[in-house]
Amino acid sequence: MTPVIQYVRNSRAVNSLVAFLKLLYHSLLGLSANEIPVRAAALTYATLLAGVPFLVILSIFAAKLGYLPLLSSVLPELRESLGLEVPLERLQEIVRQAQSVRLNRLGILGSFSLLVVFLLAVSGLEQSVNVIWGIRRHRNWLVRMRVYLPFLLFLVSFFLLVSWMLVELKAYLNALVFAAPEYQVDKDVPFRAIAVSVMAFSWFAIGFLYYLIPYTKVRVRSAIIGATVSTAVLFVFLYLMLKLQSLLFTRYSLIYGSLAVFPLLMLVLYFGWVIILYGVILTHGHQMARA
Repeated sequence: MTPVIQYVRNSRAVNSLVAFLKLLYHSLLGLSANEIPVRAAALTYATLLAGVPFLVILSIFAAKLGYLPLLSSVLPELRESLGLEVPLERLQEIVRQAQSVRLNRLGILGSFSLLVVFLLAVSGLEQSVNVIWGIRRHRNWLVRMRVYLPFLLFLVSFFLLVSWMLVELKAYLNALVFAAPEYQVDKDVPFRAIAVSVMAFSWFAIGFLYYLIPYTKVRVRSAIIGATVSTAVLFVFLYLMLKLQSLLFTRYSLIYGSLAVFPLLMLVLYFGWVIILYGVILTHGHQMARA
């Protein structure tokens, strides 16, 4: 055996890389073993079911904080900043309808029902995650309330922060151009800044999900590794979707007409959940390998 081959075999960096690549491969095989395509489909419908209640809850919090007008400008800003060519009028109507709901009109029963729908959707996610982890126990509803309510507050804060950042960044760049017309601002700067910021927040949110949802103790390092891989894959997928949006929307329009945005949204949600659940398998595999 030559010294070079012996050095490579004894190198910790090389061994760690090989072990990581094996983990990625075995996690990929776990997509079928854990019935991830079926679970991702169920989570897609659960997301759509919980979407409107979440928008109502988000609007109520935004109104209390004085940021309700901010939500109305998010979709137009996203369309302009990301170069979306898909018409978002239907989604904008749903957002406006959710914003028109007031807490005093909902009452106690209506508010409780919104919360229950959201909790049921997250419970479906917990069930899928626990199956991947091989956990047969489930949290009782009191524990779920205690765990999921902070998660709901985190999601609300996350969406409000991203919305505020999106609008404020665009306003800052417009003010910069107005104050100094001779200063040329690269048109890709808003997109890059927003993409990097959203990627960072998404990484934190996904890592928080991997750490919080399983009904067992999850190591922080394993959650970080799973979140890093899934966030990277997720944004590569979203980048490809941005490049293919016109082609996909044209094809869907032949079947669904003006409603083509909804199957396109479901497609994004479905593969998004597949990627997130792949990260769960990766997190579990990494923790078991270090056990």
